[in-house]
Amino acid sequence: MIGYAAEGIVLILTGTAGIRYLHGKEFFSSRKRELLFVAVMTVMLLGVWAALHMLYPDNFWLVNMRLLFVASVLWPVALRDLQEHIIPNKIVGAGCVFWLFTIAVQLFVSTETVFASFLNSVIAAAGIFVVCLLCMLIAKGSVGMGDAKLLFMMGLLQGINGLFSAVFFSLIVSFVEACVLLITKKRTRKDGMSFGPAVLVGTTISIVLAGM
Repeated sequence: MIGYAAEGIVLILTGTAGIRYLHGKEFFSSRKRELLFVAVMTVMLLGVWAALHMLYPDNFWLVNMRLLFVASVLWPVALRDLQEHIIPNKIVGAGCVFWLFTIAVQLFVSTETVFASFLNSVIAAAGIFVVCLLCMLIAKGSVGMGDAKLLFMMGLLQGINGLFSAVFFSLIVSFVEACVLLITKKRTRKDGMSFGPAVLVGTTISIVLAGM
């Protein structure tokens, strides 16, 4: 019951904070669009929550809390990146603080696993950040610093396997999106493309299919 309650609180708080963030930035052109966005986000997040419990009943509830946090905050991240090509530092920072909070909780509820979990997260975050920096140096314009910071946060919260799976599916979604935009001539090869929406879709697919 503690796990269910904690996961529910994470969903409610992060979801509400995300909507308030977008509302404050006036991203919605009408009240109708805002309500539609809220409805779709709510249904999708509840679906992710249900999938975690039905498909992965052995998942540690702290792991589910981290996954639900990621799934929730990617919604406002994706919308702002789509409209303004910006990854909000406040959301990335909040994710890092939340990860530290879960590590502190793990010290009390699962002491024997906390060191391995901490190390796994740090390796994932540092590894993906270095990879992103190399991509920026080798292929300018391929990855932005905002994307690097977002993936760093996801590495902390999802660990090595979870981050690898999320990035894998995100790249597939991004490739399909790019092909569709090129075919429909809505983009050219020289045009940039927001990575945030692809990360949202890819990570959601990854969490549901892999449970991490």
